[in-house]
Amino acid sequence: MSQRTSETNIRPIGIIVKIQIIKAYVGGFCYCIVVFRSYFYRPGRVPITYFRQVALDAHAHLDPRDHSLAESFDYCSTLTLSHYENFPVGSFLIPKLLRPHVYSIYAFARIADDFADEPGMEPPERLSRLDEWGENLSSCLESPKGPVFTALAETIRVHEIPMGLLSDLLHAFRSDVTTSRHQTFTDLLNYCRYSANPVGRLVLHLFGYQDPGYGIKSDAICTALQLTNFWQDIAIDFSRDRIYLPVQEMVSFGVSEEHLTRELVTSEFRDLMISLINRTRDLYLTGSDLPNLVKGRLKYELRLTWLGGNGILDRIVKADYDIFRCRPKLRKWDMLSFLLKSLISTHRKKAD
Repeated sequence: MSQRTSETNIRPIGIIVKIQIIKAYVGGFCYCIVVFRSYFYRPGRVPITYFRQVALDAHAHLDPRDHSLAESFDYCSTLTLSHYENFPVGSFLIPKLLRPHVYSIYAFARIADDFADEPGMEPPERLSRLDEWGENLSSCLESPKGPVFTALAETIRVHEIPMGLLSDLLHAFRSDVTTSRHQTFTDLLNYCRYSANPVGRLVLHLFGYQDPGYGIKSDAICTALQLTNFWQDIAIDFSRDRIYLPVQEMVSFGVSEEHLTRELVTSEFRDLMISLINRTRDLYLTGSDLPNLVKGRLKYELRLTWLGGNGILDRIVKADYDIFRCRPKLRKWDMLSFLLKSLISTHRKKAD
């Protein structure tokens, strides 16, 4: 092969990589699985507009006036973009035509999450607000109330979104109100079945994928992401009186709540973390080929998220499982590295 031919083949790849790096710096990147269900990454979010002040009032989002679709989607977009998240919502990797529908689902989940999680209400009132939110979800196709449900109804119709996926998210929010400990690893997986897995399936529906096999692989990735965040945020969650380490496994490994209170990283605590992280990696492995089954930008979204989740686990291991002194998180260089790996992996698959 001549040098000229070789340069011709290589140069476009180099240009693509440079463009993607620039975009990554400007807009960041994310997988919709993460951005829809922001409570994967609850710690650190900082609201910056009035939406936080009105979030606890369900009726503030149920304006009885008629809203045009354009007004409703604008409302959801403004609400979405007014919140800081670890991964920016509306990534440039999400096709422009899909972003309004991303925003409508995000707004629905964001407000419900606030009902479940923000200070200022007792549990009965939280559950009442979530019940009302669920009733409005059930009736939104016939008589949507407020801009969020007007936009969401259109998203459901256009993309044939199963209503059950959105209802499952509300089930998880209710669990956040009523449950602060999970007895077994199976109990924790069941929580993820409602809190995380619906998000991945929503993404697949938005991108037009309805193959049941894809859903199973997506479930594995979503559950792994949720578990990764639990292990990442043990200290933060404990400060809120929430423990996601399975109670029975804590007992089995000789770990007590005193370890969390005193921030003790003992051999028993490390052994527990090793066991949990290994099972989390197994889940990532189960879903590892999903990025190769989809096309277009979603391929990059999935690969980046898969790499990012595993990267967080690597950070925990590198810190010798001490999640108390410093919250394990990804750096900008890690993200750029994952982007390059994603581009290279995709190019190799095409070459094969």
